Amino acid sequence: FPLPNLNIGRANYTRYSDWFGSGANRSQNDQFDIKIDHAFSDKTHLSGKYSQAESNWKQAGTFGNGLDPAYNPGVSHAHLFALNFTHSIKDNLLLSVSYGFTRRYDDSGDPKVDLVGDLGMPAYMLTSGFSVGPAISLSNYYSAGPNNNLGGVAWGILRQGPETHQLAANISRLQGRHDLRIGGEIRMHRISMVQPGEQNGYFGFDQNGTSQSPWVTISG
Repeated sequence: FPLPNLNIGRANYTRYSDWFGSGANRSQNDQFDIKIDHAFSDKTHLSGKYSQAESNWKQAGTFGNGLDPAYNPGVSHAHLFALNFTHSIKDNLLLSVSYGFTRRYDDSGDPKVDLVGDLGMPAYMLTSGFSVGPAISLSNYYSAGPNNNLGGVAWGILRQGPETHQLAANISRLQGRHDLRIGGEIRMHRISMVQPGEQNGYFGFDQNGTSQSPWVTISG
């Protein structure tokens, strides 16, 4: 925890509210699109499109260290590719084939903390592969993050790469005042992801151990 900085040495000082911090969330978003159309002939056309978007963000870290549960940097990338082919077989018969692909990558990131060198924790804490600190919750303290006062956020780390492939084709025929169509569509959805829960443990502390009137839970 950072040192107290509110009303220090003043008559209105209270140990229940003796710190104030502020910060700014920062984010950057970039996107571009490319589209090309080509006519091979009056009957055959091909169009293609590619889009890409990138974003990154850094949430405010008011504690100034990696154990701030409100600090969580991350990045995100999105890609889209599409092709559309049309061919007029006859004046009243049209073939259309389309293919599309989208993929998104999200990495919520994890604050880097030297668990062994700075926090003095046992070396086996490094076996998880994540350098985020354990989640620490103290009762009767205001929560600094989503659900705890110090350290990593449970389920706060998410890395995923969902993608979708789509292929569609149809033939249209004009017959008098009727428009007849037949075709099909195939979609494939895939996702690879990792979301560890409590990456390096969850520690909860309350006043029960030193209270004059401790409570005991018995189960059997």
